[in-house]
Amino acid sequence: MSGTRPLAGRIAIVTGAADGIGRAIALVLAEHGAAVAIVDVDPEGVTVAQAISDEGGRATFVAADVSDPASVEAMATAVTDRLGPADILVNNAAIISRSAFTDLTWDEWRRVIGVNLHGPFLCAKALVPQMIGEGFGRIVNVASGLGVTGGVNASAYATSKGGLIAFTKCLARELAASGVTANVLVPGLSDTGMPRRGQSDEEIRALVEQIPMRRLAQPREVAEYLAFIVGPSCGYVTGQTLFVNGGWFMP
Repeated sequence: MSGTRPLAGRIAIVTGAADGIGRAIALVLAEHGAAVAIVDVDPEGVTVAQAISDEGGRATFVAADVSDPASVEAMATAVTDRLGPADILVNNAAIISRSAFTDLTWDEWRRVIGVNLHGPFLCAKALVPQMIGEGFGRIVNVASGLGVTGGVNASAYATSKGGLIAFTKCLARELAASGVTANVLVPGLSDTGMPRRGQSDEEIRALVEQIPMRRLAQPREVAEYLAFIVGPSCGYVTGQTLFVNGGWFMP
């Protein structure tokens, strides 16, 4: 790891970091100097931690299901034991549902809300007390434009992301005086696997045509913006919903 390291000495947890945007976030935070805990149910997260270590950074993989309270508590303890108390939390883990409301089952609804909304709540509950104790913390919850606009065949997913935006604003108001910030990052359509799940190449191309920049976001573009949000230049930014979407929509 070389170059500017504005996050040197910081310890970050990134959930859903085995691939996609989460993986890019973990790699960029490490490049900026942070020690990073790769948290995921996917054991491929080991390779992300190894890639960081190979470049001279500090990283560890922790297998955890963010929708399970006991798993989250065990994860937080493991990160503290291996890296130290985390002061950056990136709640990125998410699953998507494309079921029409009339076809959506209770189990599917609970599963999506469990990972996408209960997960950030549980991770924040586990980590915020130590952030308050240290007088410093950065929380970034990764949401979706559907949490703002709603969408067709997306009631569970959009609801989880809209709830996440509201939850973040509540955290920001309650924690601001403690030196802990909370913000939402909303990526646009990204060049990762998630947008392609359940959508054809033709459907993806049609969506790209709606983006003024006429291209997908690259994961690293999203990650670099997130690294800026948690860095020393953004200590006065909290409760904000920040979009990296190529002008797709402008709320």
